[in-house]
Amino acid sequence: MIERTLAKRYASALLSSAIAQKVVARIEEEILAFAHAYRAQRDLRVILEHPRIPLAGKLETLSRVLGTEAHPLLVHFLEHVTEKKRIRFIPEIAAQYDALADAFEGVVRVTVTSRSPLSAAHTKRLEARLAATTGKVIDLRAQVDAALLGGLAVRIGDRILDGSVAGRLKATKESLLLAHD
Repeated sequence: MIERTLAKRYASALLSSAIAQKVVARIEEEILAFAHAYRAQRDLRVILEHPRIPLAGKLETLSRVLGTEAHPLLVHFLEHVTEKKRIRFIPEIAAQYDALADAFEGVVRVTVTSRSPLSAAHTKRLEARLAATTGKVIDLRAQVDAALLGGLAVRIGDRILDGSVAGRLKATKESLLLAHD
């Protein structure tokens, strides 16, 4: 819980700076890429987190990993997080930044799960319908789950709209049980 609160504070501060510099999307892309590399490369985590490795060594490693293409705002941010010994929170900071940046840009991420792949036309209709309902830009990601009997399960942020056959059967069962009591 403390990690999430701390990560949100860092992400919020980074977003404020990114908004001021008009680089919200670029920072989002770069911090997510760095967080992915951080999670995937054990050696990188060990170097950046190890208490006996001097700060200069950590910053040099960070510089080599980021290269010259990284935005100076992100470089400075990651150096600061490393200096404060909070680098281990970078995956959560990146996730929080991603969510805050999407909210700032009016983007809603939607995951649609179906039994079989959706056609491009169906995906487009669903995207348009969700955009009209929410009034926001929809970033729709479709996934397939062969365990579904049919229908769709739609996840919008933290909400799940279960239109699958199994979900409807469960709702019917619950309503019948409540009516029986």
